[in-house]
Amino acid sequence: MTKNVFETVRKIITVTPEKVIIRSKKKRGRTIEYRIDAIVGVEITKPNLIGGYIKLLTTADSGTQQMFNIAELTTFAIKKKHYEDILRCKELIEEYITKAKSNYGAAEEIKKFAELRDQGIITEEEFEKKKQQLLGI
Repeated sequence: MTKNVFETVRKIITVTPEKVIIRSKKKRGRTIEYRIDAIVGVEITKPNLIGGYIKLLTTADSGTQQMFNIAELTTFAIKKKHYEDILRCKELIEEYITKAKSNYGAAEEIKKFAELRDQGIITEEEFEKKKQQLLGI
């Protein structure tokens, strides 16, 4: 498996900076995608004799809740052999969540400075300097 693809008992989890993709190991199984900004956390239960799990904590989607059991869509069984990889999966998802939140914060700040620029309170040069600072350029 590559460094952003992780295996559970019945699913393959692919983690990108924008989303988490859950694909069934079955040929005709369902694929589900969660945007990183819709995931609020990740829980892991260490496998014991009866197994463990990884659970994505997501913001509620009322349309999905009416159609499916949310626990079925966000909780995936793991065995001891998966545990170390799933810990890395959790860390990667949490890293992307943090980056997404900081990018959102930067975007909001840039919007505020754009409004100040548009109102003539700050100059275009001051706006560009602050934007570059917020974007880490």
